[in-house]
Amino acid sequence: MQAGALYGCDLVVRYFIDEAASGTAPAELLDAAPEPFDLPLTYGGVMQYTEQVGHRGLRWTAAGEDDGAFAAVAGTKVFDLDGSTVGTIEVVADIDQVTYLGTRLAHIGGGVDSGLTMASSFSWVRGEPEVADATRVEIRTGYSDRVVTSYFQVNLFRLGRVVLHAVVDTSASAVEDRTRLYLNGVRIPLDSFNDAIEPAQGAPLVLEPQSSLGVGNRAIGGRSPEGAIFYAAYYGRALSEEELEHNAGLLQIQDDAQP
Repeated sequence: MQAGALYGCDLVVRYFIDEAASGTAPAELLDAAPEPFDLPLTYGGVMQYTEQVGHRGLRWTAAGEDDGAFAAVAGTKVFDLDGSTVGTIEVVADIDQVTYLGTRLAHIGGGVDSGLTMASSFSWVRGEPEVADATRVEIRTGYSDRVVTSYFQVNLFRLGRVVLHAVVDTSASAVEDRTRLYLNGVRIPLDSFNDAIEPAQGAPLVLEPQSSLGVGNRAIGGRSPEGAIFYAAYYGRALSEEELEHNAGLLQIQDDAQP
């Protein structure tokens, strides 16, 4: 692999989200991986293409709306993740606001349940968050007997454009190693599991027949961020820490496709 290239081994999908200039509205996010799985874009009035300091992406002006990019995965290469014990989500985002119900950054799942999702939320007890409030990044994984939500305390409102990696590997002996989050290539400690439900060792991911892949939302809507997503990718394996650091370093510099 070239030193200046992103890792591509076991790449499932990769969306550079650089198809258009600011204020324009193309029809799809284009997949740069083999056998492209392009995502139709649904515009409802709060989403448009943006360019921020040379980085192209999609920007939402309100959280909790229906705009986003999504498509059903049944019968596609994405459904090959069904039954896997490993996977990695890679996202570049700049988030200003989220919902307490779990704003979707990159989502594979059915209407509510998740097969493999990166989301962000805040505690509903405190009401709508201010910029200074703590948020959390969630990794949501669906198995045959449970849905697991792993929480990581990350104040996305203060960070600007960041590279996030969600890594799943249920073969790990330590439960805290089965879902891991990295911010700009640095591991963030696990905070807790929702309702103390943990991923079982060796448990395979389950994608439902109605599962869809979404960027910035789920197929039934209601989970947009306020902010921008510049890049999203899925891998069919758990990237190593060396690979995560390599990709994070490149994506911090440039998250659009190279000529």
